[in-house]
Amino acid sequence: MNIDWYKRRSADLIQTVQLPSYIGFPSQIRNIGELSNKGFEAMISSENIKNRNIEWTTDFNISFNKNKLTKIYGDSLRDPWSGSFYRYIGEDLNVLKAVIYAGVNPDNGRPMFERVMPDGKITIVDSLPIILADGTRSFKTIGSATPKFFGGITNTFRYKNITLGVLFNFAYGNKIMNQSVANFLDPTFWQSGANLVNPDKAIRVWQGPGDKNANYPNLYDLAFLQRGGTSFRSSLIFQDASYLRLRNVRLGYDLPKSILQKAKIAGINVYISADNVFVIKSKEIFASDPEGARLGTTSGAFTGTGIASSMPKRYVAGINVSF
Repeated sequence: MNIDWYKRRSADLIQTVQLPSYIGFPSQIRNIGELSNKGFEAMISSENIKNRNIEWTTDFNISFNKNKLTKIYGDSLRDPWSGSFYRYIGEDLNVLKAVIYAGVNPDNGRPMFERVMPDGKITIVDSLPIILADGTRSFKTIGSATPKFFGGITNTFRYKNITLGVLFNFAYGNKIMNQSVANFLDPTFWQSGANLVNPDKAIRVWQGPGDKNANYPNLYDLAFLQRGGTSFRSSLIFQDASYLRLRNVRLGYDLPKSILQKAKIAGINVYISADNVFVIKSKEIFASDPEGARLGTTSGAFTGTGIASSMPKRYVAGINVSF
């Protein structure tokens, strides 16, 4: 068993700083930000069974990490991707904020949002632009792109010359923006020759008056996009990205040394391997895989699941020869 605890301070992080108008240009990039990371990592290895013909070993690791903004220019840091909300000292660098989506009006299929009034009271409205006109007052923390913990577990089994390795990995507590919904759930797409997403059980579009099971508004509302149900400023499309994945399975066979000695070969291993065999995820996420393929960019909270495709499965067979 090995347990590591750490606390790390990162200084001189780059931030764009606004300058007074008399300087002659609007902003300057400075090394001014600070960030702290703390957490611990645990690794456990065990020999569960070991004798002449049978072995079973387990390797397990898990990591917990928390980050916090400790210094920024001014009192807040505007989110560079959306430009819709601010991060403050003491918050997670990857905090996600949005207007709370309050469901679907069962009578007319319109989206409902929580609007925070100046006195702090909450009213329900059916149009996101009305709320955005208030500024950032109605934006609330809905989670973080940083997992609460992540890790993996490998079990290796051996029976005589046959070896089976099974690797699972997991992450819990982070959220992603589902781009496949934000970009493709658009009732006007057919006009430009594009295809709509094909809803599954995670997308229950309003069907008619009295539908209380719907979690997405009326797709055929002429003001669907204007109301903002699938806008990246709505909490609807930020979804739980926790998962448990069977990352790899490998079955191998070592040829007996009595056969190889005659050919002066140290070892031959014949194997078959499969990657990304299956994944267990939230039933509310519209995607094959919360770690799925991204559309034109790298992994992150705002890149979501791109085109909703999963991590590709891969099957490999091979022979390793050593002399």
